[in-house]
Amino acid sequence: MIERAIRVTVNGRVYERTVEARKTLADFLRDDLELTGTHLGCEHGVCGACTIIVDGAAVRSCLLFAAQAHGRDGFPHDAELLLARVPRPLRGPDSRGDLRQSLSLHGISEHRRGSGGRRPLDERDTEELAMRTMTKGLVLGLATIVLWAGGPPTGRAAEEITLLATVTRVVNLPMIVGLRLLEREDGIKVTVKDLRSPEAVMLAVIEGQGQVATGFAPFYPAVEKGALVKGVMELSRPEFVVMAKKEIGSVKELNGVRLASHSPKATVQSLLEFYLKSQPGIQPNVVFIPEGSPARAEALLRGAVDAAAFDLTAAQVVNERAPNKFHVLVDFTNQPVSSSSLVVNPDFARKNPALVQKLVRRLLQSYREGARDPKFWVRERGETMKEVDDAKLESQLRALVKIFDLNGGLDRMKGPGAVENLSFQVTTGNLTGPVTKWKPEQFFDTAPLEAVLKDIGRR
Repeated sequence: MIERAIRVTVNGRVYERTVEARKTLADFLRDDLELTGTHLGCEHGVCGACTIIVDGAAVRSCLLFAAQAHGRDGFPHDAELLLARVPRPLRGPDSRGDLRQSLSLHGISEHRRGSGGRRPLDERDTEELAMRTMTKGLVLGLATIVLWAGGPPTGRAAEEITLLATVTRVVNLPMIVGLRLLEREDGIKVTVKDLRSPEAVMLAVIEGQGQVATGFAPFYPAVEKGALVKGVMELSRPEFVVMAKKEIGSVKELNGVRLASHSPKATVQSLLEFYLKSQPGIQPNVVFIPEGSPARAEALLRGAVDAAAFDLTAAQVVNERAPNKFHVLVDFTNQPVSSSSLVVNPDFARKNPALVQKLVRRLLQSYREGARDPKFWVRERGETMKEVDDAKLESQLRALVKIFDLNGGLDRMKGPGAVENLSFQVTTGNLTGPVTKWKPEQFFDTAPLEAVLKDIGRR
């Protein structure tokens, strides 16, 4: 474990601590300093709950490492002590101010020029802030609230399922095609609800807003905290790579280099940290860009960063737009871990075992037929990603074939492979250790997948 000695000033008080290199500033404030006025929400820099003031500017503390705060001054964040200016996008005439730069309203005090000093936010301020935060983040939050407002669905027909997922990307297309096969071949109505963030997806499936979901990194800590969810099939292995300028010829040259990643607790960042543990002395300057792989690819192309971790589709786009200027330095696609899993509500699975098996069967059918010929996914996609040219989409899918396990990832859900999978989660801090306290069956129910493979055979 790599640790750093840091010295920071918070609310006028100096603190000196030794922190783990991967600890976020938000966790440092809450756990180490026990200053819980800073809150955690999405942990992807979108919701704004973790916003604090650093050197007079609003920043998202979940996207900064505590070590990056070394030597910095003035982190007013505690509810009673926060002297916060309303961020510029919220104060201006444009009512579409950025929620990602907004501040929690509860108990906050504000300093305004000419106001004679500090005073509590009054009703006028609350209304002003509320009117000026109609952003993408707020819209997504409201969508989630509306989805949850009605409570768990009741009286749903057994031959109807709701799948909760994150934003549709090329890597999701084989799953979407499998769902279309389920509707067409088995007559099962499928509703897909896009909740954008992996954390929101896990919360929604736990609350009963859908019977099945896509599970990424938040799946494992959710189970550790007692969530009643189980993985029944691997959806994909890691689809990420690290691309760098051609001038950076080896991994050793990443030391001190600006490298774009998603966010501190994202799958791609976990993979990066896991890999760097095998490269002693290599510490890139990680810059978090949580808006997705396309945004990180754009940052690399513009020269804002020297290297970036993103998915294979983004890597292909970079090569197309700037031939021979960048190259893949690290390939995570051969890592023996699951990047995403099909997660089910165990109660639903117990009551509807045949339906869950049909779902697994159709997803495997899609994976196997598409792996043989990616044109199958292009033909069967329906209206999904219709804006993408067929030839271009086929090319992107062909690059992704290697991350889809034609046996549903069974070898990473039971036996030694599952132990290695869980060991990865422990090593990256996604699960607490030691790994010996975890059993694969705590996270996975392989019965549906094994029943399907017994019928259709393994590949």
